[in-house]
Amino acid sequence: MTASVKAIIKPELLEWARKSAGYKTLAEPATKIGVKEEKLASWEAGRDRPTVVQLRKIAEVYKRPIAVFYLPAPPKGVDVLHDFRTISGSAVGAYSPVLTYEIRRAYHRREKAIEMYEDLGEKPMSVELKAALNDNVDSTAEKIREFLSVTRELQESWKNPYDSLNGWKNAVESRGILVFQASKIEVNEMRGFSIATQPLPAIVLNSKDAPYGRIFTLLHELTHIALRSDGVCTLDSAARDKTEIFCNAVAGSTLLPSAWLMSTSGWDDETIRSVSKKFGMSSQVVLRRLLSLGKISQTQYETKKSIYEREAELHLAKQSEKQIIVEQSTKAIAAAGKLFTRLVLDCYHQNKVTTSDVSDLLSVRVQHLGDIEHKVYG
Repeated sequence: MTASVKAIIKPELLEWARKSAGYKTLAEPATKIGVKEEKLASWEAGRDRPTVVQLRKIAEVYKRPIAVFYLPAPPKGVDVLHDFRTISGSAVGAYSPVLTYEIRRAYHRREKAIEMYEDLGEKPMSVELKAALNDNVDSTAEKIREFLSVTRELQESWKNPYDSLNGWKNAVESRGILVFQASKIEVNEMRGFSIATQPLPAIVLNSKDAPYGRIFTLLHELTHIALRSDGVCTLDSAARDKTEIFCNAVAGSTLLPSAWLMSTSGWDDETIRSVSKKFGMSSQVVLRRLLSLGKISQTQYETKKSIYEREAELHLAKQSEKQIIVEQSTKAIAAAGKLFTRLVLDCYHQNKVTTSDVSDLLSVRVQHLGDIEHKVYG
């Protein structure tokens, strides 16, 4: 009987939910919902209504709470994708539904974090770091390193790619910037994006990217925040936009200051790889820094760049093939970031949120809460 009860909702909400989820046509969502395209069209046109059971499936596919479909009209001011841009020149509407959802989720998490600070009677840390496009690249990079309190000694102490990634993430989060990770987006669509709005700006990294790639993206997006400009970072973001060029240059100089390179000569492959490992970055970053400092020629750069890129692609492909078992608690912390996770746990221990809220906010089952607390608090 329940399966046949019609949902009394307004058809325009169905169309709004589909389009705001990144589905510009009916075919793909209809398949995921389990109905024919014509049936979905009839619901959106008001000629028919979905059942309550079908509405639950619609809410699942469009990543919306079912209650939103019972509003009197589509909500305003929820979707803020107009603040983003793709460097490849594709329109905002070309974002995949997965990326559209991750952008929306990042905004939602940031808003919840601000609410939790208020519930705790605290204020988010003010991010004073600022930059302008006409600033000197190396000076801006030095300012960022000072802001993050990352010394050469600290950077050299990180012994592997994941140590380096976690070290840089911890440094950024310690300055009042949320760092999230998305796991279901292809790297060729998004390497990362940022929300520069104050207070509590946020950076989202793509966990499918290599650790060194995520470190570079983290610093690239941090530069966006210093510029107070939001952005989506794609694979071809180096050569089409002056803001992206500046952010890439600053990220490279932050990772590898000029002074660290000037005393070395004879930049063969072994030396480049040694510097890459020593300071925790990809060989491509070292190569680009050498070119910018005039230590190698454009021809040398182009020759080595293609080799290193191919090596990185093969390494990433091999890593993706490995069946690595990661604990759910570790996944949850990596996705939400330690700063956000601590906020949720602090609110939980002060009875500001329920166990169910914790599960929803961290996208994890309650049974993993003990492990999360241990890993976050120590």
